[in-house]
Amino acid sequence: MRRLWLGVLVLAAACSAEKDATLLVAYVDTDLLVPAELNRIDIRIAPEGGADTTTNFPLGDADDVPVTLSIRPGGDPALGVDVTAIGYLGATRIVSQTATVSFTPGEAREFTMVLARDCLEPTSCMPETNVCVQGGTCVPKTEVVQTVAAVPKDET
Repeated sequence: MRRLWLGVLVLAAACSAEKDATLLVAYVDTDLLVPAELNRIDIRIAPEGGADTTTNFPLGDADDVPVTLSIRPGGDPALGVDVTAIGYLGATRIVSQTATVSFTPGEAREFTMVLARDCLEPTSCMPETNVCVQGGTCVPKTEVVQTVAAVPKDET
């Protein structure tokens, strides 16, 4: 399986100037080929009660990655957030996944989402609020990922 680690640094404007350890780090993985089967990923962050933010990542080849998605809360760190990764081939949406995750106040946590071949559009998850995960199973978006303590990645 070819791994792609994607993301963007998102710093909420409402964050205080103090150093706060509250952080979520998202990784997006895929078993699709870049750029033959997947040449763009959009990552949308939708915090509870806040405005959505979407960042686009054109993928010309595997050298366009890795990129890390780090999310800091703006305000109350007991905030939940929906993170949606959408994979495109040209203008065609081919796969997506949404995970609902929560910040843990004072902790850096990470999780991995998978844009899987098993979940190519359209999926038939029932109820429609469920999300397809690798293996083709449908689960509630609160069960898509589990966060673990964030481990600093070697950038060499």
